Amino acid sequence: MKRSYLKRLATLSMSAALVAGLGVTAVAGATTPPAQAALTVTNASLNATALQNVTVTYSGGSGTGAVTLTVTGTGCSLSGTGNTTLTDTQAGKCVVTVAKAGGTSYKDASVKATFTFAPATQATLTVSNTPTTGLNVNTPITLTHGGGSGNGAVKFFIPTADIATEKQCSVKLGVLTAKSPGTCTVEASKAKTATYSAATSAAVDFTFTYSDQASFSITNTGALGNLASGAQAGILTSVGTKVAITTTGG
Repeated sequence: MKRSYLKRLATLSMSAALVAGLGVTAVAGATTPPAQAALTVTNASLNATALQNVTVTYSGGSGTGAVTLTVTGTGCSLSGTGNTTLTDTQAGKCVVTVAKAGGTSYKDASVKATFTFAPATQATLTVSNTPTTGLNVNTPITLTHGGGSGNGAVKFFIPTADIATEKQCSVKLGVLTAKSPGTCTVEASKAKTATYSAATSAAVDFTFTYSDQASFSITNTGALGNLASGAQAGILTSVGTKVAITTTGG
């Protein structure tokens, strides 16, 4: 009798353990949703330039869960419909994360993509002085510029390959000086910034000449008469008597 009781008790214990085990397995399987289909960023290129708007495109995933886009990186931002317009205010990298909620039917899914932004090209830089011909060799020229982009420093310089200009002219602190009549070739440069690459202008030639003097005349009157030019400076009023010549102009 005792042996039969113990046998039944052991059988009941094993059955209870088996049921409990099956119950735990069944509950775990029911509460673990399946993974979504692969979620991918589908942009043909992940390269752009600073300040350029890039539309982030994606595909895949499963179910009707909401899709959200976020971004990390200096100067990076998302805007527009669905937050899919990516912009970077400077050169660098933006890491975009596309996430799709799984809801009750699927696991959440996400994918990352790194977009690389190169420096933007500056607007055309120019040396803007006018005029550039008929300049007085004795008058230094303060150089001016137009165009360019960003807040990079602007410098003026003589092209290193222009040996003739290097001998003829000098540029210091934005001022061009000619040593003698001739042509001075000058370019401008604007430094790169976090947003823009460096820029260099086209070369501009400045032509320098000596200026014409004002009219020159001898002003003596009286016995000497009104002399017409300096060539008569040695004329005497009488033999052996010299006259002091006075002039004006020049």
